[in-house]
Amino acid sequence: MATGGPERLSPARPRPALWLLPALAAMVCGAFLIVALAATPPQNAIFVDWTTYSLGSERVLDGQSLYLPEQLAGPYHLPDVTPQGYVYPPPSAVLFVPFSYGQVGLALWLILNLGLLFSGLAAVVRREFRQLRPVPLALVFIGLLIIIPVPGTVLAPFPNGVLTANVNVALAGLLAWCWAVGSRRGWIPYVAGVVGTFKIFPGALALWAVRRDGWRALAIAIGVAAAIVVVTLPLVGISEWSAFFRALSNAEPTCDGGRSSIACLALPLIGSSLAKILGLVVGGVLLLLALRARGEFMAFVLLTAGMLAAVEDGHSHYLLFGYVLLVIGLCRLRVRRGLPTQAPDAMIPSMGSGAPAGTRTAAG
Repeated sequence: MATGGPERLSPARPRPALWLLPALAAMVCGAFLIVALAATPPQNAIFVDWTTYSLGSERVLDGQSLYLPEQLAGPYHLPDVTPQGYVYPPPSAVLFVPFSYGQVGLALWLILNLGLLFSGLAAVVRREFRQLRPVPLALVFIGLLIIIPVPGTVLAPFPNGVLTANVNVALAGLLAWCWAVGSRRGWIPYVAGVVGTFKIFPGALALWAVRRDGWRALAIAIGVAAAIVVVTLPLVGISEWSAFFRALSNAEPTCDGGRSSIACLALPLIGSSLAKILGLVVGGVLLLLALRARGEFMAFVLLTAGMLAAVEDGHSHYLLFGYVLLVIGLCRLRVRRGLPTQAPDAMIPSMGSGAPAGTRTAAG
């Protein structure tokens, strides 16, 4: 019986044998990490970022300062004070305590990081294809092994992030989840408030919820962050916040070893202080544009770029955020080139566009 509208085709169910492909791809990623670990030169510290956080947690519990005297005395480069130095907000050392206890804590930290990244990428595939497809999922996992040659070195974002145990592995997965949930963004401000007290820049993810739910979402994120600050204050003390801002302002951009950032690019032209300010200004402009952009994907790209613009030490693991954007873009391109199972994407109107939240319009 004709309904007068276009026929909606049901997604074809993948053959069970095809699910071996993403499993094998994940195993290849694991094997690659083992080889990279074995090939790491002895002078390169393994899991150094976990060590930094862990030592910070120990110092907080012992009543010691998080920040070294050389960080407070004047300009310094972060690699010169790693892993003993600390450049994160004081509450982060308290939040990290469950992961700071030896090999068990390290294992839990790696599981959390890898779990968020792999599940976030899988969620993106599921959103874009309207179901979890094994072949695209396997390709997405294998894509994590991309190595980028640059003058003087090679960039390996995934192995670098995992072998340093950097939180950016988990944050890239969180970024993927923020996209994958579509318009269901009510949880994002709460998580943004937490991660914003752990490492400042991901707090900007609250603006992704602002696009959908208005400024109340930002107020929630600020409230959550403020609550964490108040609760942890008896352990860290007010003086640690003063030391944090001083250590942060004294940190010089580190631009060698393949690292890059807006501050690094501007450093030879305008000096360190202005270069760092420029990164903040560019980031702020991009975040404002993300709120105003009409297309959802363009807004998400602008949000990610704005979130990272102020980062001064652009280690290769920051490219994992770019990889998430690449996966989203390629999935959307593949769907638009002829897969019949994909319904048109919903576009959440930008702030001040005049359309009610949740209105379905043209694809972004």
